[in-house]
Amino acid sequence: VKRCATALPASGFTLAIPVFFDTVFFLLLPLARSVYRQTGRQYVKLILAVAASATAHALVPPTPGPLLAAGELGVDLGTMILVGCAVGFPASAVGLLFAGWVDRRMPDLAPPDDGSEAPPIAPDQQPPLALALAPIALPVALIALNTGVQAAAGPQPPPGAWAAAAGALGVLGHPSFALLLSAVFAVATFWRCRRPPRGKIPHEIQDALTSAGVIILITSAGGAFGAMLREAQLAAAIEAVFGDSAARGLGVIVLAFAVSGLIRFAQGSATTAMLVTAAMFAAMLRPAAGTPIDAATLGFHPVYLATAIGGGGLAFSWMNDSGFWVFSRMGGLTEVQTLKTWSAMLTLLGVVSLLMSLLLATVLPLV
Repeated sequence: VKRCATALPASGFTLAIPVFFDTVFFLLLPLARSVYRQTGRQYVKLILAVAASATAHALVPPTPGPLLAAGELGVDLGTMILVGCAVGFPASAVGLLFAGWVDRRMPDLAPPDDGSEAPPIAPDQQPPLALALAPIALPVALIALNTGVQAAAGPQPPPGAWAAAAGALGVLGHPSFALLLSAVFAVATFWRCRRPPRGKIPHEIQDALTSAGVIILITSAGGAFGAMLREAQLAAAIEAVFGDSAARGLGVIVLAFAVSGLIRFAQGSATTAMLVTAAMFAAMLRPAAGTPIDAATLGFHPVYLATAIGGGGLAFSWMNDSGFWVFSRMGGLTEVQTLKTWSAMLTLLGVVSLLMSLLLATVLPLV
């Protein structure tokens, strides 16, 4: 119980890697409420500790936002996972410190006693820890392992063990196949532990595919929008306004953060903001359509551009963001209190993510 405020963002960061943050908050809020009922204090710190884990949602694949933003910018997913964690961990730590600071200024807040919490699952229906973590850890481990083996083996590995390992992991560690294995494992775990009635699993899969279809539409629209911006010569227009920093150097990281944050503020969805901004900057920075971004010209690896875009997607959450209302209604806070807590927290996380991206691009440019 004493370390719950630290355990919540650590658990939330892990859970937010494969799923949307709203789901993470649904899962962890009952734990925060339970600890508050045992201790009678630090309710705001506990629920904001969960919010501090939102950095993984915007920075670490295979969550759809960073996964597809990395694809737009030509960033290897293993690199995106490692750098996303390097940027996200410090941001979450700063968020936890902010949560304690806010809690001392709002000590009287308590969770609503509305009876809305789901009943606990019977112990015999709960999966063991290893099975519960497997759908999260499996795709991350396969993608990261594939990146390491491919880098060690080189483009033309000699015949033998290295070539066999590179070939096998090239299939198993491909993002689509790794996520498919994870989904199959999750469904099998659900069936093994809960033994649902006939027809429930297809219904659950249908709901998941319905949500995924929206992401596919957003991705397609973001790519089309980026192509239109390229044809409209947006890169030349921005470069004329901001100078050389619009196309190279650390200034492009700040500009990407600002554009992503502006789109996030305007329409509320972090995933949409990241996809549209990534498509826009990919179209601006590629020498020609279909060619990769030149990291040498940019001055740093494009992964830092992706993490800055993720930071912008975190910031500036307010009433048009579904997460704002999930936090407000489930946490029992008013709109003004949510602006002072949730909105301030996510903006801080975004700014720290930007600063970490700038720092790492300076000391470890990866070019």
